[in-house]
Amino acid sequence: MKNIMKIKKNLMMMPFVGIGIIACNSGSNTTTTVYEQPAPICNFGGSTYSDSSANSSKSALKVANGCNPPESSLITQLVVGISGTSNPESAQKSTYCTGTPIGDGTWVLTAAHCLITGDAKPALGWLSNDITNPADIYLWQGSNLKKPSGNPVSVAAVYVHSAYSPQSMGSGITPPADIAILKVNNTYPLTALLNTNSGLAQYTMLWLTGFGTTEYKNMSGILFYRQIYYSTNLSPFVAGNPNVGELYTVGSIPVDDYVWKFVGPGDSGGGDFIYANNKFSIVGVHSWSLLNPGTYGPLPTAYGVDTSVSYYNSWINNVINGTPVDYVVRN
Repeated sequence: MKNIMKIKKNLMMMPFVGIGIIACNSGSNTTTTVYEQPAPICNFGGSTYSDSSANSSKSALKVANGCNPPESSLITQLVVGISGTSNPESAQKSTYCTGTPIGDGTWVLTAAHCLITGDAKPALGWLSNDITNPADIYLWQGSNLKKPSGNPVSVAAVYVHSAYSPQSMGSGITPPADIAILKVNNTYPLTALLNTNSGLAQYTMLWLTGFGTTEYKNMSGILFYRQIYYSTNLSPFVAGNPNVGELYTVGSIPVDDYVWKFVGPGDSGGGDFIYANNKFSIVGVHSWSLLNPGTYGPLPTAYGVDTSVSYYNSWINNVINGTPVDYVVRN
């Protein structure tokens, strides 16, 4: 797990250096090229956050990490922030992960590493006491959780995949199974469908969501979204294919083998979505990455890894339907 970064806020395997423009060699020993971040597409409303203070010979150079949607946006109504407080005055600072309502609206899909207290799977497997107490979890919605919309939603139960293995992240051998579901004391009116297509085309554009450091100047608890791209594989940059049950995402289509990366701490558990026919389908759940958010670098260090929703469809449905297979629950 060397240099692997779990993207839950403050749960990183490498130091976070923040947002910035990085000058990268484009292949020549004498030429250095600075590429601008691809401008976010704000199809679901809202505005971008930019920082034009960076010293550069390019007057148009900006740092733009995403779109902050308005309260009325479908994105704002869909995505939830996972926090440890029921106090609206501290909701923004206490939000540490992101989730997506699914099914009948009483279930929220997220990442297992958001809810497990241990850094390595015990030899005898996870126990319920290894899982965060649902009484300590509250869900919030809003464009900026400094002023959340509505009341906090409490959690009745936490379901974590029994095969979840933090030490498998980046190993290329065993699927980490970084997936979990919350049973909530609420019915969310807007939910995401589960993607069942395991054969998406290379560079299918997805919509990334999260309350983490994809946003301006590392503030937490502010919802952002932007386009990101699914990658079937990154060969020859990465040997072989992703682990079974995982998929690659990149913040931009490679230029001279360099890409931007946007998912960061606090975005863990958030979704990458296809939006079609006025419906969201969740393709992946943010899990881990090799590069700090908002930075630009060479493949393979600049890709993100999501848990594949299509691969875990049966597991998700088993939890929702009450079939006791391959999960550990705390309620």
